[in-house]
Amino acid sequence: AAAGGEAADAATRTGGTFGELGLAPALAAHIEGPKVGFARPTGVQRQAIPVLLSGRDALVNAATGSGKTLAYAAPIVHSLGAAEPRLSRADGAAALVIVPTRELAAQVLALLEALTKRYIWLVPGAVTGGESRDREKARLRKGITVLVATPGRLLDHLQKTQAFKTEALRWLVLDEADRLLDLGFERDLNAILELLGERLMRERWQSALLSATLTADVERLAKVSLRRPARVGFKGGAADGEADGGAESGAAATGAFAAVPRTLKQRYALLPCRARMAALALHLRAAALADSGSAKLVVFLSTCQTVDFHHMALSGLRGVSVGGSGGGVGGDAGDEGGAFIPLPLYRLHGSMPQAERAAQTRAFSQATSAALLCTDVAARGLDFPGLTEIVQFDAPGEASEYVHRIGRAARAGRSGVATLFLLPTEVQYVDVLRDAGAELSPSQFSATIEAAQLNGTAGRKFFPKAASQLPGPDPEVEALAFHPLVSAVSRALEQQVSRRASCAAAARDAFVSHIRAYAAHAKSLKAIFHVKKLHLGHVAKAFGLREPPAAVGRKGGSGGGGKGGKGGKGEKGGKRKGDKGSGGAQKKKRMRPHVAQE
Repeated sequence: AAAGGEAADAATRTGGTFGELGLAPALAAHIEGPKVGFARPTGVQRQAIPVLLSGRDALVNAATGSGKTLAYAAPIVHSLGAAEPRLSRADGAAALVIVPTRELAAQVLALLEALTKRYIWLVPGAVTGGESRDREKARLRKGITVLVATPGRLLDHLQKTQAFKTEALRWLVLDEADRLLDLGFERDLNAILELLGERLMRERWQSALLSATLTADVERLAKVSLRRPARVGFKGGAADGEADGGAESGAAATGAFAAVPRTLKQRYALLPCRARMAALALHLRAAALADSGSAKLVVFLSTCQTVDFHHMALSGLRGVSVGGSGGGVGGDAGDEGGAFIPLPLYRLHGSMPQAERAAQTRAFSQATSAALLCTDVAARGLDFPGLTEIVQFDAPGEASEYVHRIGRAARAGRSGVATLFLLPTEVQYVDVLRDAGAELSPSQFSATIEAAQLNGTAGRKFFPKAASQLPGPDPEVEALAFHPLVSAVSRALEQQVSRRASCAAAARDAFVSHIRAYAAHAKSLKAIFHVKKLHLGHVAKAFGLREPPAAVGRKGGSGGGGKGGKGGKGEKGGKRKGDKGSGGAQKKKRMRPHVAQE
């Protein structure tokens, strides 16, 4: 793990100037100037930019947050800007950049727009879906020189939009290739490569494939998309850009996933199941109080419904009091109408309309202090300025998914914190992550409670009655659910759910989708994350629900636990593969044995 941390640090370490890498002086000065704002190239930029400027294809293994977007964007703008005769919009697409998500496409496009300010004849643009196809078609007809696209929409335009010109194509980039494959885009990517090959000779364009992990699937994609690539970012490989005969067995050199920088502090906290939502509220409050005006957190949840519900419930959390005797929180002591969490809360998931997704992403990016509740749609590629902490409220699954999530923090050499919430029954997951190279230290939830105390309650001693009599593998953790402050927050959340019909419906949808997502964990992790280990009555209570779980399954909410639960490729929550059905009968059969424990 130490060696991995050093490798990640080397990838983000800066030094030299962009001009020394071979970029045009005007472009180098522009990159280092205030409008783009990169003072020095990072390690992956120092390695990749000269390789790409030499005309070689490149397979780039780069840790998330290492600056790999600029590593390919700068050579593209350099080469297209110097092309003779000068390119024009009428020539069509001279560069294609394929990315897995709309949010990442918007971020890449923003960088390209900044880089091309010096080259006004180069027109960047994007087609990602989420808007009228006719509008995208009109932009393509006018001409886009550097096009950023998601695979499905790009393939659609290649097949159906006659005005979409690719004859002048000189660059093809597959960014976040592992994520593209994780989301099931391999068939689309192969179809895109085949169509481009039919339109023009393969030798006409230069390719780059960038990935944080190098799996067998990524290697297979590299073999069909790259020609004798230089290998960049490989331990003991061609980090200097020299070829080594192709893209083979990168995983053996780099490990199962990209290394985590030493500047990221990783920790885990065990929570009582029944108080999970209260614990999240307390954690956000404590973070806001500790870093007044600068706390910026991303919170990962498993499904679209759980994001929507927690956003609704936590945004409306007000008037918390301990023992019913005041002590309200908010701006001032005794202000019971104030927000318990002194942070703006945003949300992001794949089922949101594109305009709302873009607005929420932009607002959170621009905020100096805020929290974003999201699914894994935000787990890859996105760079949020000033981010201080990643909170994994729902465990991600495979170790590689964990690394991609925490990669939002401690980017480009900055420091950050990553906190993983677990139930006592899930503590073995820490060993899984440690075996994969993660360095996690325990964090006590009791310290969070103390940091989030209401005015006049800090420093109170808490001695739970008969803690040793509580059920579960860790009675001391379970006892924290009865702390006066935790109980007060849980009570306020329950009241909000019971009093607001919309919140109650959202809670039921979230509960059902959460159980389905939990049951969909990989087979290799079933011994740790198994529905039979859950006390479903406590899970329901964590969603502010007072009725028995079987009743929740019968009553349902707004139907969000069904087809709409997935919210886009790669997000958990819908009907999972192998289900014999998603109807109430099956849910009741699975839930009833656990209800008996309540």
